Amino acid sequence: MVVHKKLSHTMCGLLSFVLLLMCLSCPGDSSVTSGASPYKTAVLLPCPDHLNFTLRGLCVVTWTWIWKPPDCVKNLVRYESQQKYGSPNWEETKINPHLNRTEVVNLNEGISFRVRAKVNSGDNNCAESSWCQIYIRPPPGNPETAVRNFACILYNFEYINCTWDIGNKAPANTTYWLQYWQSDVEGVQNCKTYIMKENKVVGCQLQKDEFNRELDFNICVG
Repeated sequence: MVVHKKLSHTMCGLLSFVLLLMCLSCPGDSSVTSGASPYKTAVLLPCPDHLNFTLRGLCVVTWTWIWKPPDCVKNLVRYESQQKYGSPNWEETKINPHLNRTEVVNLNEGISFRVRAKVNSGDNNCAESSWCQIYIRPPPGNPETAVRNFACILYNFEYINCTWDIGNKAPANTTYWLQYWQSDVEGVQNCKTYIMKENKVVGCQLQKDEFNRELDFNICVG
């Protein structure tokens, strides 16, 4: 399980297509007379802009974006977002009014994320925008060199032993390191006591004063 410190990513501007939507006349618009069509000129509803992400710790990603609604949008705007790894299908759909989303993710795989604006159905003005998408590439290297059979065991709340086997295609002289992070600390912590077997690093021991057992424990071995 390797997390590359410098995540390469691609930014998207507007998608190459936009969804052409009709907007009903806004309340108080004197340009629509009785008996006339309730629709105004077609409005191009753009996808959210400036889609970006920040990484906290080892696996917490916050996606952020900006969206300026057309003048005819008066009611609550919500944002539908989805993410996926290698699957062709989008997963973990969330809809809320916030211009951000935070998730604990697996950075060993490439992650695609997309978002679009949706206007409250009670507002008869506009419907939804097109999608804006961003991609975080997986870390470089051969996945077959990653550790295998990784496991952590807590012993009597005194210490944690995390152990692993070397990767199937890792060179014989490969040396692994372990980092961990919890939400109550400023930065990523490094293992201080490694477990050795036949002159190879095969684990790490963390004492009780090195972690908070009440919080999630995020670990990276590379």
